[in-house]
Amino acid sequence: IYFSCLSLFAKEFNVAVSEIEGEIHPDNFQYLTPVFILIQLHETLFLKNKDGLSSNILSSYESNHDFSSYKLCLKENIFYSKGKIVTIKDIEFNLRNFEKKKYMLIGIKGIKVQENCLNINFQGSYYGFAEETQLIRTAIVDPTTINDTIPIGISPYKIVKYVKNSLMVLDVDKHFKQKLKYQRINIHVLGRDKISIDQLKKFDEINLLSPNQLPSEKELLTYFEKHMVFDLVNTYLLLNHKDAEVRRLIKNCLDRKTIATAMGINIRKIMDYYTPEAISKQAPFKQECVKIKPIKKTTKVSFIYYWDKRFVDEIQKTLKVSLEKYNLIPIVRHTKKENAIKIFESNDKDY
Repeated sequence: IYFSCLSLFAKEFNVAVSEIEGEIHPDNFQYLTPVFILIQLHETLFLKNKDGLSSNILSSYESNHDFSSYKLCLKENIFYSKGKIVTIKDIEFNLRNFEKKKYMLIGIKGIKVQENCLNINFQGSYYGFAEETQLIRTAIVDPTTINDTIPIGISPYKIVKYVKNSLMVLDVDKHFKQKLKYQRINIHVLGRDKISIDQLKKFDEINLLSPNQLPSEKELLTYFEKHMVFDLVNTYLLLNHKDAEVRRLIKNCLDRKTIATAMGINIRKIMDYYTPEAISKQAPFKQECVKIKPIKKTTKVSFIYYWDKRFVDEIQKTLKVSLEKYNLIPIVRHTKKENAIKIFESNDKDY
């Protein structure tokens, strides 16, 4: 569950997590909390936003007509988080590393360095190159730290303190001159115990907690109405469908802003995980829905909703409008929070 409150003028941003699973390394992209931290510490070649793809690292990028070759040019004065400048040879090294780890679907035929640009030839048409190199596992890292437990990435932030199962502190490095909204990000590890409203008030964001850790529904609703805004991922709406294509379609093509409005949530401003490229921007609510075809056979999809029962009919109608063009028929069933907890923590699910 994700939610965050507005803290518009704070110099420090406080995040609560249940745990930090595994290493803080781009290869550890299976767990959401490490990914949340990695996004603060790294940049990828490309970024996905409401307008499509962009880049904070590249000054320009282009491809030939069949996407078998690309030209990438590096911006000047791009720095790793400890002040070392990024070179075009670093980008080449990282691309070779992605190929070695099979993070790119098409192999590299050859790379030529031309001043501050790379000319890359692939072994075939590679339409999805930019899409695949916007994933956090393809973060650009300092080649000299590639084998470190926590490699150095491109970011204004660096880890200055890490007490396992307790606290991680990220500070803006002195080389970064641009003024950021938050000079420090404190990531507090709460464990799996139940938390109170008073504890919630100490944090700007609660990141990934199990429903059974949260206070009562009445307390939460009162507090949310006064203090909280939501980043809707699957918040209070559980989906368990065995067809991977159905899950992929819903994940990428469901208009979360519309659903959040149907749930009666007052959305004022949501920031994209407070990443360097979006420190002061409003994040898109909807992921890019590209090249996803409707399901061939009309399919019923069950959603389990465990928030305010008053919104069930409106959510049902809204989901229908969003999904029927993909041949999906949504069925929303309301349940109590206790039942949702059992579903959420059950091994008998595949989401």
